[in-house]
Amino acid sequence: MACAGCQGLVTDSFVLLEPPAITLAQETDEVREQVPTLGPGTTAPASTRLAQPTMKSVLKTDPGSAAPGAEETRSLASAKTMLLKATQALEKNQLPEATIILSRYLQAFPDATLIRLQLGELYFKLQQYERSRYQFQTALGELTDPPLTVSVQLHGHSRLMELAGENKDRFTQELQRGIGLFLLARHRLLAPANTTGATAQELCGKAQSALQQAVELSPEDARPYLYLALVWRMMHLQGNADCALECALIRATSTSLNEVERVMLAELNMHRQSHHVSSAAK
Repeated sequence: MACAGCQGLVTDSFVLLEPPAITLAQETDEVREQVPTLGPGTTAPASTRLAQPTMKSVLKTDPGSAAPGAEETRSLASAKTMLLKATQALEKNQLPEATIILSRYLQAFPDATLIRLQLGELYFKLQQYERSRYQFQTALGELTDPPLTVSVQLHGHSRLMELAGENKDRFTQELQRGIGLFLLARHRLLAPANTTGATAQELCGKAQSALQQAVELSPEDARPYLYLALVWRMMHLQGNADCALECALIRATSTSLNEVERVMLAELNMHRQSHHVSSAAK
């Protein structure tokens, strides 16, 4: 059963328009940096050069060693060779061959998140939607250092929303729409004052609307409550945020949360507990 306090709250504080598909038009240079070659956006850049392997992905050097050993050097060379072959396949528009090469790459270097996103985009273009969904879900659920840029995250959630539409999965459509709008709202809060487009407040209202629809469609899933807690916290509605967080915590054990969501849930809970301790001390 859905938490009554998480439905219908403060909905008249915003003009809740029908949330549009998440788009990336006119984002700042900061948002666009580190974008993988095949996304985000509706068209691929002219260059088909793939993201290079990271040192984290390839090297497992002994901390006491001054330089990587022969085995690590061979691993790095092998990784670059695979990416070169994938790039050549893309330049020839041989997408199926490129997916095979990138799949092998990920078997060797599973934490190469940008490559995983590129593979998900290739599967999407080939209309292999289930494989595409798996790659995007996996990539967006991993903790990365540095974190994925806003544009990359938005592209991934937009693709997952499209894939849910192909599968006629309304819950996932609204959930992914709400997550994307939340991410965009959070970015808008940090953006310069002259940024064009919807304000952070308007985006929060649209995110709230989408996430509440997700709650109605699947009231026992923890994820829409988790993101509602984040949205309401951004809106300085702490009572609503606490209620949504409690609903998320109750349902977390029966919901498959990814690594990013588990960390967010723990951080929200710690913040709430510290806030309550501070209030009690006063």
